[in-house]
Amino acid sequence: MALIDSNDREQLRVSAQAIMHAALKSVDPGTALRANMRLDGDTLVMESARQELAGSYNLRQYRRVFVVGGGKRGAPNRAIRPIESHNLRGDTQQ
Repeated sequence: MALIDSNDREQLRVSAQAIMHAALKSVDPGTALRANMRLDGDTLVMESARQELAGSYNLRQYRRVFVVGGGKRGAPNRAIRPIESHNLRGDTQQ
């Protein structure tokens, strides 16, 4: 049986942490939303491999837009804040 010295143990720990971080990042809903949703002027652009989810929406055509969803620690809500905070009409009408 091979013994692992303290230097090898530390390198294994660092490698395991890097693998875990990469795995969690790959399934993060906030990362996925930021990669597939953007605001182009007043148009919300949704990109998806699933055709029924992809599309462009002129937000000036809507009085209110509701974002419904859930996820780990509110990640979807944090991901859409840059779009949510964009003042499309230049006013604060509700």
